[in-house]
Amino acid sequence: MTRLRLAVAGLVALVALVALPACSSSSPNSERARATTTAASNSGDSDGTVKLDTGKNYGDKYADGILPVGDNKYTTDAPKQGYVYVCRAPIGGGGAMTRGPWFVNNNTKYDMNKKVAVEGDVQWDASYSMSIDGDTRVIETNDLPRDHTTGVFPVQPSDPAYQYDRNPNSIAAQSLTYRLDASPTVGRSPSCVGGESGVMTTGVALFDAFDAGGRDAGAWEVQDGCDGHPQMSDEYHYHTLSSASRTRRCAR
Repeated sequence: MTRLRLAVAGLVALVALVALPACSSSSPNSERARATTTAASNSGDSDGTVKLDTGKNYGDKYADGILPVGDNKYTTDAPKQGYVYVCRAPIGGGGAMTRGPWFVNNNTKYDMNKKVAVEGDVQWDASYSMSIDGDTRVIETNDLPRDHTTGVFPVQPSDPAYQYDRNPNSIAAQSLTYRLDASPTVGRSPSCVGGESGVMTTGVALFDAFDAGGRDAGAWEVQDGCDGHPQMSDEYHYHTLSSASRTRRCAR
């Protein structure tokens, strides 16, 4: 069934840099795409454009791969610095069974370099197109990665990841259409987000930072080597920036 994603005006072309309510490897109540993220007016500078200082070195605060754990760092009533402003709170259920040994500093941070990944090196027949129709950018994808492989799902008992996250879901083609502003600008005020926050240029959906229980999905859930995994509708997706931006193969 084709599902239409209506995206926020503030989405930047193909990749949304905001977050959405959670997915789970087993919960039927996982938040799916919602049109409630349709946004508002434009802002930023007076003309609504985003401007970066190209002469400034913004650095890489997390270059060592150690990230803060963002469990329950969301708000539902108003935007708040350091939190994700979601339209609907995570409802619980599913996700990883136990905390992995990559949690450090009294479980307040996690080390991406120590985190296990779902094993496998599966190729897919991807379908992806992007076109401009007037003021609208139309992206159509079957959600299968077009430039990298995936791990094997469901997670197999022989996989080291199985002791932490027994994701029982498979990966299957979807029929996704995203309609975005062809020339996005910044909203005048923050809006809550819900559903899928965007689509990556790999053709894969981008979900938010939380699992179904409101925990940090990047920290808790075990993805494959390209940082993706499927949810209950067999939709493969990311919660974080995929390492596919650096490599085309996901086997570790």
